[in-house]
Amino acid sequence: MRKKKIALIGSSPIILIIANHLKNAGHKITIFDKNKKIGGAWAYYKFRNHYISTQTNVIVPDTKFEEKNIPLINEFLKKNFQTKITRNFNRFKPLGYLAKKNYNYNLNSLYEKVSQDKNIFFKKRFIKKIVVKRKKVIIDNLKYDEIYITTYCGVENLVIDNFKIDIKPRPIVSEHAMVITKKISKKHLAYSENFDKNFDRAQIRQINNYTVFTARVRKEKKGKNLLNLIMNSKIVKKKSDIIKIIKTKYKNYYRNFEQRDFLSRNTYNTPINYVNSALFVESFFSMNDKLKLIKRNYL
Repeated sequence: MRKKKIALIGSSPIILIIANHLKNAGHKITIFDKNKKIGGAWAYYKFRNHYISTQTNVIVPDTKFEEKNIPLINEFLKKNFQTKITRNFNRFKPLGYLAKKNYNYNLNSLYEKVSQDKNIFFKKRFIKKIVVKRKKVIIDNLKYDEIYITTYCGVENLVIDNFKIDIKPRPIVSEHAMVITKKISKKHLAYSENFDKNFDRAQIRQINNYTVFTARVRKEKKGKNLLNLIMNSKIVKKKSDIIKIIKTKYKNYYRNFEQRDFLSRNTYNTPINYVNSALFVESFFSMNDKLKLIKRNYL
């Protein structure tokens, strides 16, 4: 197999998994990311030697097929990245499919392995335009044999053999709250898509002798005083129970289903590989069908 120069945009977990797989196959890998910290929407905050996700993202199956086969993903993550995975017995309240078994994933070992790999190169760069000429991908005047782009990347234009395709996404800046507490007044929660009037995408979990509440601030409450929102939601009974509050903003480049389909169709049979990264489990199985990440057949 011919060794290739391959570029990837972003550093979300699925992109890091693809990068590691392609590197193992002998290809030369470059990852473009506008952020210093890798992980994308799955980035972590370090507190007392623990890595806590600043945005609430969970790896959960969305269909019966995915639920039946998620043990294959678990096996893959443990084998290739020594990922710590534990059964999650707390309440799940998604809007859609509810699996009988769910898990906690600590992805820090994935981040460390890829970021420390001397054969994977990182470039801090925001990519808005991708050019393809004579089956070569051109970024910043550098040529690559292939490129992988995700659903929520910030690329606005593709130029394929002088034909310009507009794929401009809708930028959204979301606000997220992380509250590290001595004591919390709510029950532990694996995930809630619709938590209360102030927060959605919420999670409450125990880490050693403290409890962490992580959630997205609802659109209509963005810009409000975070401490007031926390007290109004009765996350804690008194302010003295709070150890630390971390407020983060994340710029997301949103594409709806029609835009994703348009992007997929217009990159088909080109050196541009589209990764539908909206849902991790779905994305993993899609990439497995393409790259054969796991050797076993589906159950």
